Order: sequence, then C-alpha cells, then structure tokens
Amino acid sequence: ASGSVESVYAKTVLLATRGMGRVFSASSNNYESTGDGLALALNAGIPLQDMEFVQFHSAAIYGKSEMSGRAREQVPVAPAVQYCMGGIPTDTRTRVLVDEKGMPVKGLFAAGECACLNVHGANALGGNGVLEALVFGRIAGKETAALAMEQKWPAPNGKHERRAAARVNALLKGNGNRSPHETRMELQRLMTRHCGMLRNKRGLKALLKGLSACRAQASHWEPGDRGKHFNTGLVEALE
Repeated sequence: ASGSVESVYAKTVLLATRGMGRVFSASSNNYESTGDGLALALNAGIPLQDMEFVQFHSAAIYGKSEMSGRAREQVPVAPAVQYCMGGIPTDTRTRVLVDEKGMPVKGLFAAGECACLNVHGANALGGNGVLEALVFGRIAGKETAALAMEQKWPAPNGKHERRAAARVNALLKGNGNRSPHETRMELQRLMTRHCGMLRNKRGLKALLKGLSACRAQASHWEPGDRGKHFNTGLVEALE
C-alpha cells in the first residue's frame, strides 16, 4: 500500500501465479491473471513452453447485449480464454527447468497453471486444472521445504532493488499522452484478433508489429496519480 520497493530474500521460491488469460479481451480468469509469473521467468532467461496451447470456451456474452428478461431470449456468446496449458517448464518435482536437457534452476519451483509439465496435452479437461493444483501444490510444498532446510540465506544484493525502484520512479514521472489502461486494452484487442482460436502467419506478423507498438507506448505513459500510496494506476502499469 505504501508503494515502496522492498526486497524479500528466500531460500527457495515457488511461482504459483496462475495463467495469462487477461491478456485477451474475453476471459473467465480473474483480473490478476496477467501472466506476471511467466514474465518473471522469461525476464530471468527461462524459456516458456507450449504457449500456443490456450483453451477457449464459449463463456462470454458477445458485445454489450443484455437479456430482456424473456426466458427464451437468445444470448449471443463469444469464445473466452479458460486455461493456458503452456507455461514455465518444470519436472515432476516442480523444479523449474532452464533448458531442453532438463537442467533445474536450484531453489526455483513452479506449480499450477503458470507451470508446464505437459500433464494436459493441448487441452485441459474440465476440473483437471484443480487436480493439477492439488497434486503438484503438495509436491511443491514438500520440495521447497526440504530444500530450504538445507540452504543458507542468500547474501543481500541491492542491485535488483535499485533496478525495481528506478522502474517505479520512471513510471511515476512519465509525461506522455497515453495511459496504461489504453495500452492494455490495445494489447487485449490485438491478442484476441490475431492470437485467438484461429491463427495464421499473416495475423501473427501483424500481432508482433502491434505488440512492438504497445511496448513503445510504455515510454509515453501518463500515470495520472503520481503518489505512491494506494496507487492502483501504478499497479496496473506494472502489470
């Protein structure tokens, strides 16, 4: 709530950040499913796996149509993202793998929708996501606890904290003509149009071009609220 950057040191780290359904316009995922855990891994040099496997259900009401109250009124629906089978590559012990040879990153684990162990193939059956979380959540708890008992506390390193603080301050000092919300809406529109149920080479090229434009907009954001306390706009910008 204070907006200050704090370092949290740990002997082991478990990523359990759900998926990235909210990068699409329509999704049944909660609003926090913006792929933050996936981005953390990717930015640390860990490749993601099977990210093309995204499950869609006809779970969204199309457009802004509202039911008139008549029982037999037809309701138009549209595909909505339900579950992402891809994610951070792990082994059966939930250890994060850094390459195709199965080399684990010591002390880093992932479980749940953000992880990818290929237990679902290209399509998760109904209810199996919960089963995955229960099974591998238990395994992850045992593995992280056992390793933490053997590990020493890492030495403090202010480099990462300074980098994070610089990023936050840069966002707060932005003096552009775009808002993070506008960029997020454009990102969702592009993903839905070009990376939805039907994809082709031409559309994916257009998506890459559009995503580059969205990235460039980050240097032209107007934060609105420049304070740090309870700044929900800053949270949205970081997401």
